[in-house]
Amino acid sequence: MSTEQVLNLELVTPLLEDKILQDRLWCNYCKKYKLKTKFRTDRYRKTGYKALCKKCYQLRRHSYRYKVPMDQLRVIKKQKKCPVCKRKKNMRLDHNHTTGEYRGYICHGCNTSIGLMAENPKYLRRLAKYLEGAL
Repeated sequence: MSTEQVLNLELVTPLLEDKILQDRLWCNYCKKYKLKTKFRTDRYRKTGYKALCKKCYQLRRHSYRYKVPMDQLRVIKKQKKCPVCKRKKNMRLDHNHTTGEYRGYICHGCNTSIGLMAENPKYLRRLAKYLEGAL
């Protein structure tokens, strides 16, 4: 039985509950108990940690910055592959630097490539032609 299954508080005896929960905190957004290492510290809070886990805290920051609802970001972030290169790692939130609007999540490499090409589709098309030997 995994620790996550044990955290179903209706099934846990009070003694076991105390032992498990002493190294965990409650995330106010995802509504789960998580290890304290999954939270940022906050010297102003009684617990010494932020009320949101690191993942939810980052989602809230992106939600505020790019004016996208947290629930929508959570669904988009669950995509496992970059829509451009189909790789499965280092996913980043991509946004337009001129308008500030988000475009979705893509891998770090593709996001960097877009930035290096000044977010200009014409440059990216010419780069593709160059790679295909047409230039």
